[in-house]
Amino acid sequence: MIFGMDSVPGWFYVVAICVVLLFVFFAEWWTR
Repeated sequence: MIFGMDSVPGWFYVVAICVVLLFVFFAEWWTR
């Protein structure tokens, strides 16, 4: 990680993963 594990809150990674998963899901659904 660029910022390191201590400088970034744990929930930030959870939110980021959720956003990425939702983006991929909608992208796959939209292009289908």
